[in-house]
Amino acid sequence: MAKKRIKQKSKKDNKKNNKKINKGSKTKSTYASLCALAPVITDKKVFDTIHQKVIIQQKTVDYRPTDKLVFMVLGIMSGCDVVFDINRNLRIDRPLLKAFGYSKCADQSVIQDTLNASTQENILQMESALKALWDENNLTVPILENAKLEGRIETIDMDLSGMPASKKAECSKRVSERAKRGLRGVFSRREEHSWSSTGSNTVFQDTGDNI
Repeated sequence: MAKKRIKQKSKKDNKKNNKKINKGSKTKSTYASLCALAPVITDKKVFDTIHQKVIIQQKTVDYRPTDKLVFMVLGIMSGCDVVFDINRNLRIDRPLLKAFGYSKCADQSVIQDTLNASTQENILQMESALKALWDENNLTVPILENAKLEGRIETIDMDLSGMPASKKAECSKRVSERAKRGLRGVFSRREEHSWSSTGSNTVFQDTGDNI
């Protein structure tokens, strides 16, 4: 009975969202900061790297398979918890789509089909694309490369502030007394990268800071 109600509710939500999409009722985006970030992402050709390196064997009708991966990324950045949320959040947000060069967004079912069609090789291609983006845009890469050439120690602090976690979560610990009682979190860490003529070494240390 509960499954039937959920199915009926999903159909109603789909109809409601399709009406919003057809009318183009959402003329203002609730993700203005993400819209403002779009020119930076476009200038750095972040999504172009994904289009070039990830080859999913799927027929192109309205969107390339990699376009649907981009929709997936935008969905995550706009607060979608599951693929179905793309219909509720991203598809009706015309200004956000326009900021990234799209007039409309694929349906969540079509995006899910692309994810299902992805193979282990596509995952490796995506990892390669992300690695290329990291090496090209991350400021720590030239710093560490210079340290390696000069044979000196370079310390880089990364903000890995603790987030609330369940009792069974990996590496979760009880938070300090000053935090909310009974809450658990994951401690932040400090990474020290040292380079010398004999090789490299990375040391991980708990900073003692958590949520």
